[in-house]
Amino acid sequence: AAIYGPNIEFIYQKLLQKQFEVEYAEVNKHLTVDVDYWLKLNPSKRNKLNRSRKEGLSCGALAEDQIEEAYQILRKNRAVKGRSLPLEYEDFERLTRAMPDNYCWFGVWERTHLIAACLCVIINKKVIYTFCGGHDNDYDYYSPMVFLYEFIYGYAANLGMTIMDLGRSRRGEVNNGLNTFTTELGAVESIKYSLTKHI
Repeated sequence: AAIYGPNIEFIYQKLLQKQFEVEYAEVNKHLTVDVDYWLKLNPSKRNKLNRSRKEGLSCGALAEDQIEEAYQILRKNRAVKGRSLPLEYEDFERLTRAMPDNYCWFGVWERTHLIAACLCVIINKKVIYTFCGGHDNDYDYYSPMVFLYEFIYGYAANLGMTIMDLGRSRRGEVNNGLNTFTTELGAVESIKYSLTKHI
């Protein structure tokens, strides 16, 4: 089980009392889904969001036949940074087909051209997790992930969710780029514990 968010220390202590064991703890970043997304952004990210709006970019959910295109965008985005994706395309496809209510893809288009994508996981009724996202590096000027996260934030708000989990910023190797990006989105840090109980 993974726990994070409000009252985490209280829940953590209660689970330890129930003989749960800590596998690891990591610094996590999340947005609380409360006020308008715009109010959370720093000035630089507000400018980039405005740029995407003025250029007429659009956001929406991806159809099943668009997932491979989205995967290639994510793969190339990671390759430029010397990183790789956690799963192969077939694994992404298998997950989204097996649990369509829990795994959902969102994208950004410039006209009809997909330029950014993100696979989200519905953790529970209150939490959505941005598992894997990225954009076509030819569109760095727009910083389309800022625009895409606005859409996902609104999606979460419409479902009554309270946390948009942006993923870990530190566990072992520090991803400085991600850490800076999420901070500029207004994300807050919390400790996320992963615990197990042997029965």
